[in-house]
Amino acid sequence: MGTAAYLGSAGQGVTGLIHGDARQFLCQLFGATLCVIWAFGATYGVFWTVNKIRAIRVSPEVELEGLDVPQFGLPGYPEDMVSAEA
Repeated sequence: MGTAAYLGSAGQGVTGLIHGDARQFLCQLFGATLCVIWAFGATYGVFWTVNKIRAIRVSPEVELEGLDVPQFGLPGYPEDMVSAEA
């Protein structure tokens, strides 16, 4: 093993995919896949925990009404509101 295994093709070190050595590419692909799995799992776990403590989503009635008034106390576009008196 040792240096001969590390130096790869013709003593050039890690030569890469273009030179016919797919090991480096596969190692990086595995690392990127592992990062995606970890990030998804950690994020899912955090949101699942938060959702169990307090619901993240609003009720369907508030969704239909819009979040401007319930969340902020004011309509977001008052000039577009239709007057109930007219």
